[in-house]
Amino acid sequence: MSNRIAPMQPFYIVNQVKLTPLQLEALTHFYQPITGPVAISVYLTMMNTPLLEKHQSERYVHNQLIEQMRLTMHELDDAIKHIEAIGLVKTYRDRHAHEETRRQTLYYKVIAPLDPGAFIEQSHLRALLFNQIGPHNYQSLLNRFTPELPDLSVFDEITLSFNQMYQVGYEIPSQNGQIATDKPMAKLNLEAANETFNYSQFLQFVMADHVDHSELTAELKENVLTMHQMFELNESQMAEVVKLATNQLTGKIEQDKFIEIIQKRQKQNQSVQITVSNEFPKNYTKQEIEARKKDIKQHFPEINDQQISIILLCEQMPAETFLTKTKKAKKGFPNDDELYFIRNLQSRSNLTLPTVNLLVYYLLVIQGQPNVYKGSLQRIANDWQQKGLNSPEAVFQFMNKQAQVEQIKQKQGNYRNYPSKKQTNAYSEPIPEWLQKQNEASEGTRQTAPVEEVSQESQDAIRARLAALYSEEEGS
Repeated sequence: MSNRIAPMQPFYIVNQVKLTPLQLEALTHFYQPITGPVAISVYLTMMNTPLLEKHQSERYVHNQLIEQMRLTMHELDDAIKHIEAIGLVKTYRDRHAHEETRRQTLYYKVIAPLDPGAFIEQSHLRALLFNQIGPHNYQSLLNRFTPELPDLSVFDEITLSFNQMYQVGYEIPSQNGQIATDKPMAKLNLEAANETFNYSQFLQFVMADHVDHSELTAELKENVLTMHQMFELNESQMAEVVKLATNQLTGKIEQDKFIEIIQKRQKQNQSVQITVSNEFPKNYTKQEIEARKKDIKQHFPEINDQQISIILLCEQMPAETFLTKTKKAKKGFPNDDELYFIRNLQSRSNLTLPTVNLLVYYLLVIQGQPNVYKGSLQRIANDWQQKGLNSPEAVFQFMNKQAQVEQIKQKQGNYRNYPSKKQTNAYSEPIPEWLQKQNEASEGTRQTAPVEEVSQESQDAIRARLAALYSEEEGS
């Protein structure tokens, strides 16, 4: 078999492993009989290579390793193959570094050896070791590293579980961050958590974020249910925590970071509540509503009465409530994905609560979409945030301005449904895709039969039902 590597081929070593004494014994007595001493020597040399930053060595070439260990090129290549096959090293090739394979930069990632107990549990490794050292030496190793246990088949296990003994208590902070002293300490009960937490729905949210399916283990489920009980997080919130805890390089879910992430998000939410959430949603009195209308008309005279009514509704409801009532006003109901998309948008964007509500209204009522879709929601939210449209007034002002521009173009005979490639000297602000679709629908409404989804009559009817639903809740 020809060599896979070349003397002047560059390589880096990536290592996050620190060997324990038990792992060193495993290398000597379990791995070395299979791979040979040269392979283990190469492994230990890689293991002890000085690292710079990010657990990575400086750039070497294979010839340096050959001279340091007094090996031939064939011996080094054979040793690396052995430690790859036995699971001590993973090799990666940078295919963009060079056209010729044997000149492409390699990365050797050092893997920790299994300890003796774990090694023996691997049937293929156990069989290979047995064939290599023979039955007598194999049995001696087992006797040395395997503790003798009595026959437990005639016994009944009465070991107490963790929850049976300790019943771990936790205290949930209130909205102001203080611990409520008048509430009894809650108890962890994972069986009860299965009744209050829909794990199947959580998995749907997680898989929508393209989390590696191999990471969805029983251990993850137990930790997720524990976090749900300790911090009262729902399915979408836990899915967001898992997403933040996923290592972008390896795809691994770093479950030990769950509590740290949750605590950071709680602190962030508390600071946001101080600066924003205390302002919205509002709970206007009749006098305050009239004063708010006058204030909007004074500062934004181009905004009409219907738009002002929408603004007031957006300012008085939490996002999930607004979505639910808007869907109900359309004689529908919100699905789980929509609720998740709205929560996710609130955590990722800088848009205020009323602006998020207006975006929901825009998609469902003005554009007439049956549901809030992730793509259109994030695309329009991104455009609004980049344009600084962080209030319903600013959004309506921008939309009205664009509508006026289009009316002028139409009167001048220059109205186009699509952007022209012809160059002009006059500057014209580009119309965003989301608004262009609305203008096209509105133009179609004026020139042809009414479009039910975006007609003004339909919008007014839905808005009236939405206002009525809000009033019912306030009156109850």
